[in-house]
Amino acid sequence: MPEGEPIPAEQRQHERYAAAEDIIYSTMDRGSMMPQRVYHPGRIVNKSQGGMAMRVTMPHKVDETLWLEGVEGHTTACLAAVRWIREVRMGELFEVGVQF
Repeated sequence: MPEGEPIPAEQRQHERYAAAEDIIYSTMDRGSMMPQRVYHPGRIVNKSQGGMAMRVTMPHKVDETLWLEGVEGHTTACLAAVRWIREVRMGELFEVGVQF
């Protein structure tokens, strides 16, 4: 399977469930003298015990680290790694799969 492609359902470790939740997540901006978190809105479209898929407006890279706010009732940010990304609407909307 090519890197960055969604994982087929039969190759997943955990069953995914449909969701429709808004989320705030952050990335690290390392382009300045003082690295800082940059916050973005997203929408969870499905989730499982080991990860989830989100629709976002920012393109991300495979293996990029995201900090997810308020996932599964957590009060602190949850770390997740991008495992795949797919462009949904050219340059405007992306779907990313992340692993906790």
